[in-house]
Amino acid sequence: DWSSDVCSSDLAVALLGLAHRLPAGNRLLVSSRFEGYDHAFLPGFGHYEILEFDEKEIRQFLDSWYSYEPDKKKELVDELLGAIQQSGIAPIAGNPLMLTMIASIHQEETRLPKARVLLYEKLMELLLDTWRDKLPKDPDLLEFERSNKEAILSHAAYTWQSKAAPEEGERPGALVIPQNDWIEEFASYLQ
Repeated sequence: DWSSDVCSSDLAVALLGLAHRLPAGNRLLVSSRFEGYDHAFLPGFGHYEILEFDEKEIRQFLDSWYSYEPDKKKELVDELLGAIQQSGIAPIAGNPLMLTMIASIHQEETRLPKARVLLYEKLMELLLDTWRDKLPKDPDLLEFERSNKEAILSHAAYTWQSKAAPEEGERPGALVIPQNDWIEEFASYLQ
């Protein structure tokens, strides 16, 4: 967690140590959200930013995504590209993570929801349910279902967005919530 100075410095020391122990020819790639990262923590590392995909790169990504369906690939890619344009989500489709999630939904559902709000609901479902299944199970959290997660995230988002300066709410990724604030919010909700 780059946003926490203690964690950041401990993590940086660990990563630098690992980098020095790697056999020759190996590389270490570290990724982080842009807003929470400080270049000074990893001296000697190259620093790169992942850029948004343009229309051609979105098509290339989707061609690769549907390469397992060679007979239907063109039809699936064209269908998904059309759905992206019609649903009004084209501005977020250039983000590689968002495009991956959109393609996952399209692959599972065979089409995207027509309304943008319904697509966002599916994206949240993917994050809160589907990816959760890939994580280790914690018996203490088994009853913490999606409705609980939605409630706490909605409350937290509203609370922090209403406290943010107007200019922070206008820039994507501008509102960074410190880890301790999240912990306090979850603890308060669980009580």
